[in-house]
Amino acid sequence: MKKSKIILIVYLIALKAIAQPSPGAVSGVKFWIVSKQINSEQSLWENKLPEESKSSFSQRPTSMQRSLNYNCSFNVVNNAEPSLLLGKVDLSQLTIFTVYQPDNAYLEKSIWYFDIIGDPGLILSTHRLADLESRKYFNYAPQKIDIPRINTFTQYKKNPSDKPRYTTLHFGASPEHEHLPLTNFTGLIPEIIIFDRVLTPIERSKVESYLALKYGLTLFQNGPSLYLNSQKEVIWDGFKNAPAYFNVAGIGRDDASDLYQKQSTSSYDPGLLVIAAQKIAPSNQENLADFPNNNFLIWGDDGANLKLVRDNSGNYATVLRKWTMDGFGEASPKIPTMLAFDFGKVRTTISPTAHYWLIIDRSGNGKFSTSNLEFVPVSSISGEGRATFSKVLWDEDQSGKDVFTFGISAGPDPSNWVFAQDRDTLTTPSVNGFLEKLLLYPNPVGKNHFFNVELGLQKPESATLQIHDAQGKLIQQRLLEGSTYYFYTGQLNVAGLYTVRIKMNEVEKTLPLIVE
Repeated sequence: MKKSKIILIVYLIALKAIAQPSPGAVSGVKFWIVSKQINSEQSLWENKLPEESKSSFSQRPTSMQRSLNYNCSFNVVNNAEPSLLLGKVDLSQLTIFTVYQPDNAYLEKSIWYFDIIGDPGLILSTHRLADLESRKYFNYAPQKIDIPRINTFTQYKKNPSDKPRYTTLHFGASPEHEHLPLTNFTGLIPEIIIFDRVLTPIERSKVESYLALKYGLTLFQNGPSLYLNSQKEVIWDGFKNAPAYFNVAGIGRDDASDLYQKQSTSSYDPGLLVIAAQKIAPSNQENLADFPNNNFLIWGDDGANLKLVRDNSGNYATVLRKWTMDGFGEASPKIPTMLAFDFGKVRTTISPTAHYWLIIDRSGNGKFSTSNLEFVPVSSISGEGRATFSKVLWDEDQSGKDVFTFGISAGPDPSNWVFAQDRDTLTTPSVNGFLEKLLLYPNPVGKNHFFNVELGLQKPESATLQIHDAQGKLIQQRLLEGSTYYFYTGQLNVAGLYTVRIKMNEVEKTLPLIVE
């Protein structure tokens, strides 16, 4: 009898350990700090680990409640300088994930730094990460530094110089006696995750996928990427869904990661497109939808301009940008969703008597042929142009994905809808018999927005893609080798007229690119 009790106790302890969620279900997390709402105006950080692993905080509640992708987010304000007492830790092996959004980061700002018994260690800023102990600097200044992002840093010291030491993690400030050219960070830090080891690439991808879906962030902003659930299954394949790998967001449930995202928007353009299970609520926490574990609906767009392209009659106009919806899990086609799209952000004047539509290509190939289309009428439209569409189901035909966009019509009948091809995406004529396709879109493109170049050849050829400014200065260059199809994505942060030049053997083709 006594032996049976011991076995039962051991079983219950093991069961509790299995049931305890962790980011991406990756084991060995030491600190898992998430934002917790206190009331309608205040929030705090909370350590989600069991009681015996919790560390003490030195922080004050924020004076203003804020969120990132409908999730509560701790707001670091001037002179708050919260800190986390990590205790006695070994930082020779480390993986730390930080989600943050600066209020204004054009001046370099300090996000956090490690204080090791009074001496500074690692410090993360909006432009770089530095190891102040060894005086090593890792610059990574992105083109746009005022957008939310996930920063992942891994450290491995093969021969650590000393044993674990008492360490404090300070936020929003930099070490006073270091005299660094930094200003204090103000903005959102919704979540920090620290492992005391170097994660494998798969483990890192699982943690980053969890954070990206929770906060509406795109893992790789300039190209396709894979999102994994806690079981290492691919729940979003940016390569399969190309070119719709921009502004990736999704709803989904993964209990092993404690992820239950019921509504989302891309945090790079919040509110443009919002999709929720059942009904859009003020916050993710207030969304009452329920769907089974390990089911996801994830979407991304092709980066095209937000403008309406009209047919010759002027009766129909379609948004140039296209989105791809990809479902994962047996229950995903059964999750009713509500969409809200902000037509107020579309750069076209819309008649007050227009009829608004969600247009879904059920085939998933994005060609929008008449036989595969479903037109969902608007449920409501606000005075500011926010259109809502209700009770939408996805991938009901099990084709694998749906492609969708939005449009307006002069009348209430969309059965004769005409999709006008935008003049800036027309295929160029064949050049010397081997160039089959050359597309540049969107054009014009917004400053700091993405443009795409597609190149199709009859046989594998090498090519050089160059972008020159109005003065002829070379801005970007890419060598293309060994294929019949190339897809290039670029971004320019200065408005002006540019020239895209494609060189293939003796042939050269140029296209104008306008950045607004």
